[in-house]
Amino acid sequence: IRSSSALGRIDRASSIEERKREALTLLENLLLGVDRISPVEYKVLFEIEAATILWESDRQRAVSILKAAIGELRRILGEKKESTEINSKRKSREQMVWFLAIRKIAALQPGLVRDLLSEGDAPDKPKEAIKGVWTEEARAMLSVASELIDKDPRLAAQMAEQTLD
Repeated sequence: IRSSSALGRIDRASSIEERKREALTLLENLLLGVDRISPVEYKVLFEIEAATILWESDRQRAVSILKAAIGELRRILGEKKESTEINSKRKSREQMVWFLAIRKIAALQPGLVRDLLSEGDAPDKPKEAIKGVWTEEARAMLSVASELIDKDPRLAAQMAEQTLD
């Protein structure tokens, strides 16, 4: 009886591992075609979701995907700033995508937001905390901090302080 229950646990564990491998393979295949996703805002959101899935198994690849996604989002927002004809509905949608992106990244690792946002800065410029201005970045960080209050009050306080520096 013991050997059959032990074998059952091994079968379940190998089945779970097999499903994880299949899921990662599927994700990799989807990432290969990410450039075909339109509009670009959806592409960025997909990349960020994919990075959060990869976070535990391949952190380096996840950070690389996040850097590319933030870079793409910055490029889009920069183009929109140059354009004088931006309707408020589209601008609101783009701000929401920015907020969601920053919030997801902050939930993964709070310090990563600062690192990714200062990525485009000059290399000799010191990395600064997000300023106390009510930006999408600050809103996202505070949103994650408020969710952490019950689970980890110290981390929540650190995130809030970092946001308001």
